Amino acid sequence: MEGVKITQYPLSGSGGEKVSYLDAYSTQVGAQYTVDNEGRRDITFQALRRVEE
Repeated sequence: MEGVKITQYPLSGSGGEKVSYLDAYSTQVGAQYTVDNEGRRDITFQALRRVEE
């Protein structure tokens, strides 16, 4: 993935601002599976800009 926007919202009631990472791209992707056959993805991103909204 490249050129994406990732937005992190504050916890409910914390009163914080949301933070967006712009022009983000993935640098590493991993996959894991549990005994119950549940899949899990680990994605590492880099971003060119960070904006507090």
